[in-house]
Amino acid sequence: METKFVKSRTLSDYIITAALLLLGVVLMVLSISSSMTIAGTMVLITGIVVFFVLKSSWKDKETGDVYQNKVLYYKKSQKMSVLNAINGNMDALSNIEVEEGTQKSLRLDVYYSEDANKYCCRLYEYVPYEYRPVTEPIYGEFDQIKTK
Repeated sequence: METKFVKSRTLSDYIITAALLLLGVVLMVLSISSSMTIAGTMVLITGIVVFFVLKSSWKDKETGDVYQNKVLYYKKSQKMSVLNAINGNMDALSNIEVEEGTQKSLRLDVYYSEDANKYCCRLYEYVPYEYRPVTEPIYGEFDQIKTK
């Protein structure tokens, strides 16, 4: 699934970057002291770094649809419940307790797009030092998980 989705920028990413760059330039140009010039330079450098780092959405390489990502963690004892939920009844997934602690044995990656009315999910299990796939990517309509 990692090869199908790539990180991409959204309009809000471009707006944040442009605002930082503009603020940095304005502070440098309108500076009346050296401290304002330094502050403007720092904001400008931050804007440049943010431009290269900030990517908040995922794009499907094949279709070009833009997706959001959510990662959920579960206990290993809940493996069968999670598998049954993602293979059949996605409503049952909301009844399974999400793990917030340190022992995160199962990871469920969910990519969803309201515009394309699609979702894609895949379950991973933690094996020392890495998460290994338990399932192949599972696809469905976003309406099935809209209330989650």
